[in-house]
Amino acid sequence: MTTLVKECEKHTPHNEAISYYVSNLIDLGTEFTFCENCEQDISRFCYDDDERGLRWSNWSVTK
Repeated sequence: MTTLVKECEKHTPHNEAISYYVSNLIDLGTEFTFCENCEQDISRFCYDDDERGLRWSNWSVTK
């Protein structure tokens, strides 16, 4: 069976299915869900930007 994988430039998270994970006190958090356009598993992580404070990365395909 052949599976088609659609690629998209900007992933759109399925907001109702976001899972949040923190592995330890240093980790600021990671969110997991799937893209509504290409249906691939995607994630993003929180990081500390010295100038702007806490920020979320862009959604990317989970490996």
